[in-house]
This record gives sequence, C-alpha cells and structure tokens, in this order.
Amino acid sequence: MKKIIASLLAFTMVSIPMTVHAVENGVSAEGDPRIVSLYKGYGSPGYISIDFPMCSAYLISDRIVATAQHCTMNPQINGPRDASELFVGYPGEKSNATNGRHIAVSAVYRAKDYKRYDLQTDLSYTNDVAVLVLSKPVPNVTKAKLLSQEELAAFSSTNPEIWIGGYGYQNVSEREIPPNKRFVIPAKAPAKFADIGEYKAAISFWKSRWKRTNYQESLVGLTMPIATGTICDGDSGSGFWSTSGSKTIYLGVMNGTLGLTNCLGESPYAPISFIGFHPTHQYQSLFTAAEKYVKANPVKTTITCKKGKLTKKVKAVNPKCPAGYKKS
Repeated sequence: MKKIIASLLAFTMVSIPMTVHAVENGVSAEGDPRIVSLYKGYGSPGYISIDFPMCSAYLISDRIVATAQHCTMNPQINGPRDASELFVGYPGEKSNATNGRHIAVSAVYRAKDYKRYDLQTDLSYTNDVAVLVLSKPVPNVTKAKLLSQEELAAFSSTNPEIWIGGYGYQNVSEREIPPNKRFVIPAKAPAKFADIGEYKAAISFWKSRWKRTNYQESLVGLTMPIATGTICDGDSGSGFWSTSGSKTIYLGVMNGTLGLTNCLGESPYAPISFIGFHPTHQYQSLFTAAEKYVKANPVKTTITCKKGKLTKKVKAVNPKCPAGYKKS
C-alpha cells in the first residue's frame, strides 16, 4: 500500500485533467469480429450519411452492442440522441465517415441515474452504460457470455488475460486530420485485474488530489501496463473481454483511468496505472430489454442457394435452402 501511495505522490506537482480517452501503442485489431466504431449520422431507406466517428463499442451478439452512455448523448442540448442519429461500423474494418459499411441503430437503452462530471477534474461518469440494438444483424457473430456477479468474483481470482479494443486515436498526428476524413483501424491492449487495496488507495488519492467526494465505487479496477497500450480519444465505449476456448466473455464498458496520462503522453507516466469498468451484471436489465426488442422485431435476411445451374434466393428470419440446394 505504501508503495502505491508513494508512486501516486510523485504526481502532486502535475495536473492531469481526466478526459475520456484509441488504444495507443497497442496492437492491431483489424479483422476483430466484435470491436466496432460508433458514428453520428442520419439515414433514410436505402441511404445513410455519416457525419463523424464519435466512440467505440463492442458487439455482444449480431444485433446487440454495448457502449458508453455519454457516446449516445448530444452535448449541444445536454440530452440523449435519438436512435436514428446513431450508426455502427462493421467490426474490425478500416473505415471512416464516408467509406466503409455502416449499420443503423434501431433502439437505445440507457442506464438510470447516469451523471457526467466536470471533465477538468473528472474521476468517472456514473452509470455510463448504454446498450444499442442494430437494425440488421452483423453476419457470423456469436453471442458473448455476460458474467454474473458470482462469476466475476471467481473469474478475477484466476487472473485471466483481458483485452480492451477501440477505434480511437493512435498517434498525435491524427488530431490534425478532420474527423470525417480520418480512417480508423481498431487496436487492442492487454489488462489485468488490479489489487483491490492498491486500487482503493489510488481512488482515495485522486479524490483528495482533485478535491472530489463522488466516485462510483462499484467499478471494477484493472491495471494496464504503459508499454503495451493506453486508451485515447475515441476509445470511450470500448469494452473489456476475455476468452475461454472459442467463447468470448464480456466484462463491461470502460470507465476511465487513475494515474495514467492522456493518450498523447503530455504528462509524465505514472509507475502504476489503473482503469475501471462498469461490471456487466449491474446492467443486465439493459441487455434483457435489448434482447426483447430483437425478439419482437426480427429481421429477414436473404441467402443464395444453388443446385447445379439453378439458383434460388430465399428470404426469411432464418432462411434455409430447399431440399437439394446448397447455400452458396
């Protein structure tokens, strides 16, 4: 405990504004089947216009996406954006506001009691979680596992490999490129569960340093080695995940950092850095609501079936080729 406090005290002469930060210095996540970029735009049948990329998000299933609630808000009116203003890019693809594939959002479910604090002294957003439902499914996406509270406690004791991935900035020069022109490629970086005592010490230190009394104590703490990646502008909404065999295990939406500089390294690095996430089990009602929406609003898809030189297209909620035909 003394060691972590000493490390943190080294920063008392440095003012580090807390901004919700791409995974800089990470490794490429191009082709990842779940990391997506969140865009602001507008659409009509057969036409979509994307204004700019805002945040990152994570595919829980082929139509359900988890992200940060503040990414779904309109700062100009200090209120929520309508679902029709939100679009999600295809996972793992290089794209920008004018290129690439985008899917419209049909519904947004936001956590209750959400609160945004002053970004100049921000420790966290409270309940900064939103779940989106896409207007159509993303092909070949299986359903990720959401950990229960009991499973999370057991999971953290095994010290598994955890990753975070997003579509944010990855170097300083990207800030000079207009948002609607910048091509975004996802990157990812590793994380580990933090020592609970050290994490609480870091919280206490920064609350005192910034003269804050509020902090969402239900956040789960992780550590991120500086050398292997840090979060950056545009990574808001990124999710933490792990894998077990072929199964993806989703932990929750990223919150923010303690003792870690902003993505461009404008302040000295902390020897030990922490990052929190909103544990998924606390927001199960949002995922349940999204699943009910998907069930009530099924989407028909079309497949092409062939038998010799014959070709048939089949459109249905769960299309299957007729007897004697094979999907092509």
